[in-house]
Amino acid sequence: MLAVNSFIRLPNGSFVHVDSYGERPADPDYVEGAIEIVADGVEIVGQREWDYVDQLWSYLADALERLRADGTASTYYPDQPIRIDFSVQGSRVLISSTAGDHVRRASVNRTEFDEVFSAAGRRFFDRISEIVPVNSDGYAAARSKLVNG
Repeated sequence: MLAVNSFIRLPNGSFVHVDSYGERPADPDYVEGAIEIVADGVEIVGQREWDYVDQLWSYLADALERLRADGTASTYYPDQPIRIDFSVQGSRVLISSTAGDHVRRASVNRTEFDEVFSAAGRRFFDRISEIVPVNSDGYAAARSKLVNG
């Protein structure tokens, strides 16, 4: 079981799901938020690892494109030393995050991985394009790298 959700960080430090966010961020170049990836009950990353969420989704879209081509890919968070790795292992994908000495990992079905990540990414880019229309061209380019983009 895989769940991928996107959140916007509010000025008070709390988070709201991107689908429920209705404001404009103070700075469209630095949209703070988090991506929560939970695989088989293991939180790979979550709200503790918040960063510039639109940039992180763009990095993830690049990594997912490389994963389809090469069977392995990794990316770092935009503004902190957290790495997310993906590796195809037969019919499964190993997902891991590394923050310092702390590593979290889980393996999920590859078909489910492709479907869940693509749907979550498309949903995020569609919604963030409404929230920050000035960046919609960049968001569309990143969205196109997702399966069924």
